[in-house]
Amino acid sequence: REHGGEFPSRREAVLGLRGVGNYTAAAILSIAFEKEHAVLDGNVARVLARLGAVKGDLRARLRWQKLQNCADAYLDRKSPGDWNQAMMELGATLCAPKSPQCLLCPVAQFCEGRKQGIAELLPEKRKKRATVQIHLAAAVFADERGQTLLLPPPDERDTERPEDDIPTLTSNLWHFPTVSVHGDPVVKLCSHLRKLQIQNQNGHFEFDPVDKVQHTVTYHSVTVEPFRIRVRKLPLIKGAESVPLGEITVLPVSNLTRKVARAALAPARE
Repeated sequence: REHGGEFPSRREAVLGLRGVGNYTAAAILSIAFEKEHAVLDGNVARVLARLGAVKGDLRARLRWQKLQNCADAYLDRKSPGDWNQAMMELGATLCAPKSPQCLLCPVAQFCEGRKQGIAELLPEKRKKRATVQIHLAAAVFADERGQTLLLPPPDERDTERPEDDIPTLTSNLWHFPTVSVHGDPVVKLCSHLRKLQIQNQNGHFEFDPVDKVQHTVTYHSVTVEPFRIRVRKLPLIKGAESVPLGEITVLPVSNLTRKVARAALAPARE
């Protein structure tokens, strides 16, 4: 609706779409519109790191920016889409993480990593961060028609987000009412729903626990306790959307949110 049914061709507009980051924007714009934007993903970063014998953690902010600058400098301005696809393919095949096929590589003569005999050692392994355990509870409303309630992504202009808001874990996309838990999940979830001004006019909600959901986001190990809440009519909340519980992907949602929906759709516990 925002772009009249057409995919935008400007980088700023593409990055404004939910769930689209720098890599996806560059790939689409270069391949579909021949725009001069260089892609940088794990495969391309590995190729560039070996070409330049770049050591250290590639995901470190300044080093990643240096790699992006290299990708921009190497980009074929006449055929950016073909170039990007070639770089991604090179990283996915010949310049693979293990046992790079340097003898077959079309750019081996320019590779500093190969000259120094360290190509297979690059990129250097990142220091493993300690796993952070996160415990959440989610409210999955279900009305008589099988509709559920999803909350909108947080307003990026809003610097004062609620204490219990977890936009990072839901990828800043549409999500079920979800709250961090340290103690009784039902008590915390009830409190969170009150903050959202979600109340049952006929009294208290009945929380039907379903199977827990396990999810991993970078170094976070997430456990979600979903609670199915059956209602005759979905509560009204500003900005929320009503969608079929079995078809929540009509809106942009994260993998975590999809897992919660699948758990809520499973048969009730005995």
